[in-house]
Parts: sequence; structure tokens; C-alpha cells
Amino acid sequence: MKTDDSKKDDQLDSLKKQMADQELIQMNRSYLESLGAQRKNKTIRWLWALIACLVLMIGVQSYFLFNKNPDNQFSHNQEPGLINPNLFPKLYSQDSLDPFSQFQQMQKRMDRFFDQNLNQLKGDPFSMRSFSFGGPFSQNFDLTEENDRYIVSLDLPGLDKTKLDVTIEEQTLKISGTIEELNETKEEDKFFKSQSSSHIERYMTLPGPVKPESLQIDVKNDKLIVEVQKK
Repeated sequence: MKTDDSKKDDQLDSLKKQMADQELIQMNRSYLESLGAQRKNKTIRWLWALIACLVLMIGVQSYFLFNKNPDNQFSHNQEPGLINPNLFPKLYSQDSLDPFSQFQQMQKRMDRFFDQNLNQLKGDPFSMRSFSFGGPFSQNFDLTEENDRYIVSLDLPGLDKTKLDVTIEEQTLKISGTIEELNETKEEDKFFKSQSSSHIERYMTLPGPVKPESLQIDVKNDKLIVEVQKK
């Protein structure tokens, strides 16, 4: 039989073992909580990075689509009465620091922007080409609205007046023509001349219904002026 001292030693050893087990359990629990917090913080950082990438992609896409839309190409020196819609008045509000609300506001503006362009292109199978233009047609384009008419002016240097065609179908204005370019180069005592021509088309949607039969065209100093009465 065990003596009293032996029993006390056994009880003391058992108590020490229980305390060691509890300490080990507490350490494991603390480690798991720390690991969970690290994973949570890492997930939050990845989420913010993803949101930032999405905002950047939408901003870049909006910039290129906005610049490729001919209805948004206006001259810098505009006078009162010229139509210059501000599709993006402000992407961020100074009154709100919530990035999620700012992202939602940007998304709504993008939806309105795409809806507007899709409505303008509706019904005209050729209007998609209005997103692809360049050269002289991308210079100094003005659209002026008066009480009874719209006036469109466009600088076209080198335009061949005999190969100019301007038509209106419903609210879509089509301008097409041939641009002649003459290049001269000099090398020592020799002159070289080269001539090139290119066919250009431009489509745009007028703000309101018009009378196609009232179309008037005038070309002055390489500047095309188109007038059409409102319906």
C-alpha cells in the first residue's frame, strides 16, 4: 500500500500534468486566433486591391470610349449655344469618404454613359464606324444649336469638293469625302512629289429630329458647314 507521502506526490504530479495540458491548450488557441486574424487581414488587403484594379480598369475604359465617341469631340474654343454635354461631372464626392458608395456612383454614371451611346447607335447599322475615325475628321468639330436649326462645322484641309457627300437619315448625319494630300521633298538638286488620297466617312447623331429636305451644305476655306432645320 502507498503511504500518505506517495499519494501526495501522485496527486501533485497529476495536478502539474493538468496545468501543463491547459497551458498547451491555451497556447494552441492563441496561435489559431492569431493565424485567423492574419488571414482575415490578408483577405481584406486583397479585396481592396481588387476594388482598386476594377476602378482603374473602368476609368481607363471610360476614357477611351469617351474619346472615341464623335458626339463628344468638340472644339476647345466653344461659344455660348454650343452643345457640350458633361457626361462625367465628378467621379468622386468630397462629402463622402466611403469607397463603396463612390464605386457605386461611378458604376451608375458608366451605365448611363453606355445607355446613351447605345440609344444613339440604335437603328443605324453603320453608326458603329463613328467610333473609328481619325485624320482631318478629328479636328475642330463644332455642333451649334439655334432655335430652328442645327449647324455643324468641320475643318477638312485638302477636301475634294467634287467628291463630297452629305446625307441625313432620321437623326443621323453622314459626311463622306476624299482627302487629297500632296507631299514634296527635296534631296540635293532634286525634287520629289507624291500625291495620296484617302476616303473618309463620319457619322453622328443629332440631338433632335430634323427635316432632311432642308439640308444645306457650304464649303469655305477647307471648312465644311452643314445646316439643317429642326422638325
